[in-house]
Amino acid sequence: MKTTLARQGFSLVELLAAMAVLAILGLILSQITGSITRSTKQSTRIMDASAQARLAFDRIGFDFAGLVKRRDTDFVAQNLSSAGATSLLLFLSTVPSSGIPTAENRGLSVIAYRVSTHSDNEDPQGTPRVCLTRAGKAIPWRSIGSTPAAGFMGLQANGLPQTFTSGSFPPALLPSNELDFDVLSAGVIRMVIGFQLYPDNKPVLLLNASPPNPNLARGQIVYHPPTRLVTSSTGATAEYIDLNRISAIVVGVVTVDGENLRLLNADQAVLLGNAFATPVDSDNKTPVQAWTTTANSVASLPTTVPLPVRQSVRVYERTYPITPFTTQSP
Repeated sequence: MKTTLARQGFSLVELLAAMAVLAILGLILSQITGSITRSTKQSTRIMDASAQARLAFDRIGFDFAGLVKRRDTDFVAQNLSSAGATSLLLFLSTVPSSGIPTAENRGLSVIAYRVSTHSDNEDPQGTPRVCLTRAGKAIPWRSIGSTPAAGFMGLQANGLPQTFTSGSFPPALLPSNELDFDVLSAGVIRMVIGFQLYPDNKPVLLLNASPPNPNLARGQIVYHPPTRLVTSSTGATAEYIDLNRISAIVVGVVTVDGENLRLLNADQAVLLGNAFATPVDSDNKTPVQAWTTTANSVASLPTTVPLPVRQSVRVYERTYPITPFTTQSP
């Protein structure tokens, strides 16, 4: 008697079921891989934007650490509504700069910061794009060519302190053109300067501020610096920024990471930076507090700016103590 053995194998139904399971597993795996890739790219962009801000903050902090706080020198800090060839910060610092012989370099410089166009930061069309730039002009021990050594600090002939905004300050020591500036952070398209007032509860007047002006300095953050009126022996008066009324300076920046920066042309970079307005004095907010709503709302940003850029723009801030409470001079 013959015995017939059944053939071993898979039925068509079993094969179809296995293929369906494999397809589902492949779809799940591709979704997981895509999610990991997107998360990695997002993290990389965030780290790049943070690095842009950190580079700016570290350099500003280094220059502030050497800030000359003498009352017979000037200090300029201002907020502009748009990028331009005007310095947001201009001050003397005990930070050495190059450009003069080492033996003549006294290690004292005029430092300037701007958010302006620079030929070293061009958009894809070759047009200079706005970015954070820095200049440092060395002051020599003795005059070298057109660079003076005397008169950079001290009193003018009329008895008033030297000032960056008058002809009495040697123009040759002031950064004046693009060649004096270097690109510090290509991704920073906006910067504002906030001033935390020294909480002495004394009357305070803010430079060029429209009413309401704070009546008393109580530690609030404002965006017009406090001033002092200086009267010379001849009776002339002038208004200067009073560092003794500032306990800390708060610097806020708007950044775009390198990948999205390539999507921005020169005009779009200006529009995006201008969307972050200077905070209002009376609000008593830091830059990040004032800008967070704008940064998180794509609809509030210019529609001409590519959507990926509007979704990735970020804001940062750092606080720099200027006059510690225990060392405020009269």
